[in-house]
Amino acid sequence: VAVSNSGNIVRSTGNGETWDNATSPTTIHLSDIIFSE
Repeated sequence: VAVSNSGNIVRSTGNGETWDNATSPTTIHLSDIIFSE
């Protein structure tokens, strides 16, 4: 998973070989990702 400007979120299911856009709930700049179980 990677995030960037304008709320863009992308994810890879192929070890980074290909990337797909994911639905984002925002349009603000994203700079951090936090995962929890």
